[in-house]
This record gives sequence, structure tokens and C-alpha cells, in this order.
Amino acid sequence: MQVLGRLFNCINALLGLNTLKSLLRFWGFMLVLLPCITLMLIFTYYELQNTKRESAENLEQMITMQQDTIDKWFHERAAVIRDMANWPVLKAETEDIESINARIRQFLQSQDEFSAVIYVNKAGVTVAAPFATAGIDISDRPYYQKAAQGQEYISDVLTARGAADGQLVVVFSAPVFDEYRQFKGLMLGAVKLATIDKIMKQFQFGRTGETYLINQQGLMITESRFIGQLVKNGVAKDNARLSFPINSETLQVVSQGKTGTAAYTNYRGQEVIGAYRQLINRDWIIIGEVEKGEILESFYRQISIMLICFLVLMLATLPLTMVLEKRLATPIRRLIAGADAMRAGDYSYRVEQSLIDVSVSEIKTLCNVFNYMAENIRTKTETLNDANQALTVARDAALAASVAKSQFLANMSHEIRTPLNAILGMGELLGETPLTPEQEKYVRVSRSAGENLLNLINDILDLSKIELGHPTLNKSEFDLFIAVEETCQIILLQAQQKGIALHWHIKPETPSCLVGDPVRLQQVLINLLANAVKFTEAGEVTLEVSQRSQPEADFVELLFVVRDTGIGIPQDKLGPIFERFTQVDASDTRKYGGTGLGLAIAKRLVELMEGRIWVESMLGVGSTFYFTVIVGRGNETTEAAHLSCTGFIACQQPMPEAIRQEPLNILLVEDSADNQLLIEAYLKKTPYKLDIADNGQIAVEKFMARQYDLVFMDMQMPVLDGYQATRTIRNWEQEQGRTRTPIIALTAYALQEDGIKTRDSGCDAHLTKPIKKRVLLDAIAHFARRNLM
Repeated sequence: MQVLGRLFNCINALLGLNTLKSLLRFWGFMLVLLPCITLMLIFTYYELQNTKRESAENLEQMITMQQDTIDKWFHERAAVIRDMANWPVLKAETEDIESINARIRQFLQSQDEFSAVIYVNKAGVTVAAPFATAGIDISDRPYYQKAAQGQEYISDVLTARGAADGQLVVVFSAPVFDEYRQFKGLMLGAVKLATIDKIMKQFQFGRTGETYLINQQGLMITESRFIGQLVKNGVAKDNARLSFPINSETLQVVSQGKTGTAAYTNYRGQEVIGAYRQLINRDWIIIGEVEKGEILESFYRQISIMLICFLVLMLATLPLTMVLEKRLATPIRRLIAGADAMRAGDYSYRVEQSLIDVSVSEIKTLCNVFNYMAENIRTKTETLNDANQALTVARDAALAASVAKSQFLANMSHEIRTPLNAILGMGELLGETPLTPEQEKYVRVSRSAGENLLNLINDILDLSKIELGHPTLNKSEFDLFIAVEETCQIILLQAQQKGIALHWHIKPETPSCLVGDPVRLQQVLINLLANAVKFTEAGEVTLEVSQRSQPEADFVELLFVVRDTGIGIPQDKLGPIFERFTQVDASDTRKYGGTGLGLAIAKRLVELMEGRIWVESMLGVGSTFYFTVIVGRGNETTEAAHLSCTGFIACQQPMPEAIRQEPLNILLVEDSADNQLLIEAYLKKTPYKLDIADNGQIAVEKFMARQYDLVFMDMQMPVLDGYQATRTIRNWEQEQGRTRTPIIALTAYALQEDGIKTRDSGCDAHLTKPIKKRVLLDAIAHFARRNLM
């Protein structure tokens, strides 16, 4: 059925039958055409076979009758010669030649079909031969030899001796015995072949049918019905019997059997149906044949009548298929129109009842179901529209609340980061001054609390972005080995403070240069490694990285394993541990603090990188966290890529002396006095000259008034914010044809889209508050190096 279905679809596609109207008309016509053609072919085949069979049977009957007639004729002529051999005048002891001649003349006068009758004596010499030459020795002839043996004989067709016109005869012979049954001689009778021609011509078959005799040499014995045409065409001579060979194909067919029927090409080069039969006691074969064209004339007439009937039937089918198409297609077209109307939002469309009443049962059911469905859709659509209006109001309220929440978190982040920048910065500066051990402890606690508060703010912002669907990946080429090493260096201090060993291992087959988001990858690793150190009192924390699989030629799946010897996780907590605000110990007496957001954020980021994360743990033994990510494969052979991957580590090292000693004019655009003081303190022991602007407007004026090597720009300020100030500066530089001065955004806005926004305004880099002294000095050194290059 599937094959038939595919064939049906292919035919429709080839013929362009893509509408119900065309399908009904075409296949309705074909349903009548194909059976008619099939029946006509079957009828044609069997009628053709029947016509050939009947013609062959008729021919066979005709030549059977001819055979019987000719065999009877031969038998009668042989009997006549046998009677003559028993004449008393021949049995006398003394031969009376005159009496014999008289008796023979009398016989010949009554039997004109005999051309000659001859008496031959015992020595084989003709002694009585009226109208013929006597005294001829014929002892070497087969009819004499047969007679000497006491047998009768009938010869093949011979040319009459002495006949001027080449008359053909058949010689009959019979032995003559005396009264003592001793061989005395023989009687010969030459019968004219024209007699057999008369017999053959008594049986004719249509316009092209004929019968004829051939001997074993394939020569025609009787005269052809078409001899005149053959002579005219130069194929044969007049009276061409015994000199006109039948073609090899006819002879080959006849020689396959002495009796039968066959189709072949005859001696005239015509396709014929023929029947053949061997004469009794003779080597002659009688053949009857008729041209196929004449045999098939009646067949062609019947086929013509059938074709006319077939065409009439086809013409009658056309209006029937059109009526059928109208009965079926019209209501279906109405249904299609209804579907189009419903698609356009008009649910009031209905199929008319008058059209339904005259449709067939199935179409009637379909139309009624459509009308019922349309009414239901209209009712449910009205209900759904009412519900959608309510949902739209609720959605708008939820979106407004979400936007307000995001704005609130961004504002709170900015407002908290601004004083936190001064708190952490001053704590860092205070740690660089001479302190007593007790003061160092207080400063360390203060800085740790500030770092924890900053981490909490970062987690809340990350979770807020993830819930709003905002997180994106900033893909770039990076060095996996460097990224892992940097991450472990960040956690190493925490591990050393607790006396825990931190190991990391990257398997050799793992590619180094990759394409992905190294910041998000490091964020997940820092979260897992920090948790491992946090919940491990003794032992070690291990990070293993390997290539898990290569799904495509340009991509690599990496497996990260973080294993610790910490407190472990109960089995009932393994499932929900990646949910937000979930902790292993959530009691008021818990030993380890935290928001319960880290693993939830890690899970969302891993899924963003097309991976998954899971954990295995045993309480009191330790935990193992696994996660996979899919990253692109970088160009590991490109030297520039390798340098860019290792260059970030290089900028963490102490700057070359020439760069550190280079004095720079730096403009700080900051409205917070605390942050102004902090940056001044950071740069106090450097050769950098710092100029301060309290808002964007003052910054623009100062920038136009003097030359600066670097600008730190806050974004949220009174009078003129940092975005507008940066755009104004860039436009002014372009108008004046001046070299672009590096502008670094130094702001409490920490979201990723905030960094994009600052770069779009014209900033070269984006640094977030709170900022550490080391980071600030590295940024200055980095852009100072660019200026020197």
C-alpha cells in the first residue's frame, strides 16, 4: 500500500494534479479508462489468437479435404493402370501388338487426362506405344525395376518425353503377369499434371489464399495462383513448376513435421498463416496458406468497432466525472473557504444547509462537524479572548514588577558597590601600612567581610539575570591551561589558609586553545572549588580536566571533575542541591554560611554552555562534582593565538621598570569624594599625575583644555553622565583630528549588558567597583604599554 501511495503521489506531482477538481476529473476518467484499456487488450489478445486459430483450422480442414481428394485420385489412377495390366490380350502367350495398340488407342480416346499409355515387354523395351516411339529401352528406369520385382510404382513429376511444351506428367506403372504369374512386362500410364491443378484450384481461401504441392526438393509441383504476378515482377518464368524453389523459411517450417500449422514468410515474401500435410504413400506435401492481413481484416473491423465504443464511453465519462466533481468538490471548497475565514479570524462562517442536504453521506458528516467545530471555536475563542485580556493585564503587571525588580537590583548594586569600593580599598591601603598584629587581624576580618558582601551581591545579580533570561556567552579564543591555572591561583590562598592541598591536572590529550566564554567557565570553577575548600577541614581538593568526546570536527566536549575530602552530602540532598537557596544544613545552628545560590547559578551557566552538572557524594568521605561543556576548537598552531592566551598571565607579573616609571596624566571623572580619595591613595606612590572632575560636564571641559594620557570615567553622575561625556569627547577628538585617548569605564554597574553599553558609548574597557589596587595599576600599565607601542 505504501508503494501504491508513493506512486499515486508521484503521478499527481508529475501531472500537476494539486486540486481536488483536477484529481477527481483525472482519476474519475482513469477509473473508466484503465479497465476499458485492460479489457480491450485482453479481448484483442484472445480475439487475435482465436482468429489465427480459426484460420489455421480452416486451412487444415481444406488441405485435409484436398489430401483426401488427391490421394483418392492417385489410388483410382493406379487402379486403372492395374486393370490395364490384367487385359487378356496382354496375358496371351503370343503378344498381338496391333491388338494391344488398338486397345490403348481406344482407352486414350476415352481418358483425355492420360497423355500416353505404353506396354513394355519383359526385356524393358517399349513394344506398344500409340502416339509414342516404340523400341525404346527403359530397363534402367525405376518404374521398370519396380515392376520386375512385382511392385506397382508412381513416379515424381516428370517432363513428358518428346513434349514440345514441356508438359509435366506423373507416371503410373503396374507389372504384367502371364497366366502362370510370371513377369511378362509392365503397363505405363502418364497422367497430365494439369489434372491435379484442377483439383487444387477447386479449393480456394479468400483473396490471398492458395494451396500448392511441393516435392522433397522444395520445388513447386502445381501451378501457383499468383504465377501471373510473379512473372510480371520477374520473380519466376511462365509455368515455372519444378523450376521454382520454395524459399528456405517455408521449407524449414514444413520440414519440422509432416502435418501442422505455422506462421511464416512464404515464397512471395508475404507474412502468412499456413497449414501443411504429407500425401499418403507419397513424398509430396500439400500446403495451404493465407496472408495474415486478410485473416486479420475481420479482427481489425471488430477492434475498430470496439475503439469507437470505447471513445463514446470516454466522452460519456467526462460529464459524469464533472458531475461527480461538482457533488464532491463544491462542499469541500466551501469547507476550505470556511477554514480560510477562520484563519483570518472570522468564526461566523458556516456551510449552507442546502448544500449539506445534497451532499454524499461522508461529505455531509464532514460539513456538519465543521459547523459544530466552528461554533465551538467561536465560543471558546470569545472565552479565550476574555482570559487573554486578563492574562495580558497580569503579564504587564508581572513584567513591570520584573523590570522594577531588575532596576532595583541594579540600583542597589550600584549604591552598595560605591561605598563598598571605598571600604575595601581603604582596607587594602590600611593593610599596606605598618600595623600591630591585632590591627592586622582587624583589617583582615574587615576585608574578608567586605569580600563576602561583594560575592553575595554578585550572586544575587547573576541569579537575577538568569531568571530574567538575560545571560549570554561572550565567546572568544582562550587558553584552557591558563584559565584553569588562574582559577586555581584565586582559590589557592583560601586553601593555604585552611592547610588544604589544592591540585589540578589537565590530561595531555585535552586541547589547549579553545573558543568559548572563559569568564563564565571560570565562574563555575571558582564556585565549585570555593565550595570544596569551604566544606573541607582536612585533606585535599583536586580539579581534573579531560576531553570527553568530540561531537563535531570543530567542537570539543570537556569534562571537569572537582573532588574533595570534605564533609560530604546526604543522599536525600543530592537531588535538590542545585536548586536556589538550597543548603545541606539550613538550620539556625549551621556551621557553614552562604546564600545557597552558587550551585544554582553554576547549573544555569553549565546548561548555557550546552553541558550538564551532577554530583556524587558519601557523607563523611567527600564529594565529587562533575560538569561538561561544549566549546569550539581554536587554532593551536597559530602563534598569535598562543601569545594572546599567555599574555594575560604576563600582565599579572610586575611591569617592566620602563613602563612603571613612565609618568602619565590621568583624568578621574568621579562624583564620590570617598572614591576620589581611594584612587588618589592607590596612585600616591606612583609617578602618575591625577586630575579629578566631579561630573561629566567638568570632565569634558578639562579634556578639551589639556592633554591626558588616560581617563577613568564613572557612568552615573549629576549634570552630565559618563555615557554622554564619553560620546562628547569622542566626537570632539574626531572633529579635531586628535589621536584617540583611552577611556576606561570605572563604575558600580556590574552587569554584562552594562559593559556592552559603556563600550558602545566609546569606552575602551570596563572595570567594576569595588576595584582592587592591583587591578587598577594593571589596567593603567596595560594602556600605558599600548601608548608606547
